[in-house]
Amino acid sequence: MGEPDLVAQALVAARRSGFHRVLQSTLAHAALCQAVRGRRTEAMRLLVELDEDWGRTRMIPFAEWVPAVGHVAAVLGPDAARLVRDMLDRAPRMTPWAKAAGQVADATLALADGDARSASRLFRAAADSYARMTDTTDHVLATALSVRALALADPAQAAVTLDRVRDFADRNGMPGLLRLAAPATADQP
Repeated sequence: MGEPDLVAQALVAARRSGFHRVLQSTLAHAALCQAVRGRRTEAMRLLVELDEDWGRTRMIPFAEWVPAVGHVAAVLGPDAARLVRDMLDRAPRMTPWAKAAGQVADATLALADGDARSASRLFRAAADSYARMTDTTDHVLATALSVRALALADPAQAAVTLDRVRDFADRNGMPGLLRLAAPATADQP
């Protein structure tokens, strides 16, 4: 018998809660979890569900879910980035988290358009924003996600950045963090 699917359990509980903030946070982090696991189709489905739920509410984009959707956009690519950008553009007020997540989405779009230099600057701006907010997790994720763009725009800086991400991953027992520095190409089981 396999281990219980904790992501599925969290989603069931969030959907039953009746609270939009709980559901939105859970959907965003479940999408990130599935994206990192290589389950791209499921991650995109969860992102679409989040967009639909958020579209029914009138709330500012808050820290509990917005950084996660920016990272999902970077992992999944331009279709997810366009959806995230559209979500953030509908925000009643742009929060610092929404601005940084938008920069990650915009970086993803720039990279898909072949503009690695702009993508690198946008990823760096997002990482710097998260650092100013003392949001270490999202700072490191944005930094890791920047390596693909940096590898094209500035290979020497990519190597330095990857070393910093590797040091963080080693210090914190997070070997999976390095996978974010390379693109995923297909759904995983």
